[in-house]
Amino acid sequence: MDRSKHTQHKFQSSSRTVTHGVPQGSILGPLLFLVYINDLSLNIQGAKLILYADDTNVLVIDRNEEALQMKLSLVMKQLKIWFPKNDLIINTTKTVAMSFHLCCSKPPFKPRILLRNKEINYMPEVKFLGMCITENLSSQAHICSLCHRLSKTFFIIKSVKNTLK
Repeated sequence: MDRSKHTQHKFQSSSRTVTHGVPQGSILGPLLFLVYINDLSLNIQGAKLILYADDTNVLVIDRNEEALQMKLSLVMKQLKIWFPKNDLIINTTKTVAMSFHLCCSKPPFKPRILLRNKEINYMPEVKFLGMCITENLSSQAHICSLCHRLSKTFFIIKSVKNTLK
């Protein structure tokens, strides 16, 4: 039995020549991107890389401020080499830094980070995989974010409650 007759579709996308990468939104896009950047962590020493989809997070740790600045500079040089070598560009408008600290007795050390001759800004709070992370690792910001979202959802449910009866 010829199954091809049963799996044919009524619609067909127009053909295009892809000269670089894959079309935006394609099923293969995320998988091929992960395969494409798979060797990034092998080429960056002095940092832990957290890769998720097209997000790359770089964690550099040291108790000594001078050593931390040196490690960061080295990691940034390695990234500066690897990304263009692999035809990738880091979006500097979406790139931020965070300096984690637990005590509030003195302001946290925030080393200077340069990317493509632009200084990276430090943020006290960022979203990471749907969670609000703060520089002092407090859960308060995430709890507030969840409460806000739940409040909006509750309002919608309350508004349509009488309509659904």
